[in-house]
Amino acid sequence: MSETTHTGDARVQDLEVRMAFLEKLVQELDGVVQEAYVEIGRLSDEVERLRAQVEQGGSGIEKGTLLDNVPPHY
Repeated sequence: MSETTHTGDARVQDLEVRMAFLEKLVQELDGVVQEAYVEIGRLSDEVERLRAQVEQGGSGIEKGTLLDNVPPHY
């Protein structure tokens, strides 16, 4: 086997290893993106629920409680 063929085989093998690594990385990133999508949907629903609650006069939200419950050292 000539030196050129051996070098070419090594390059192909190196590219195959890199490709396998990149395919695994893409799969992992896809999982992260899917989890983020689900979390964003959940948070959007929560924001809408809170927005509706505030528009209805804040039922379940005590107005002024944060400022009324300031610790005495403030």
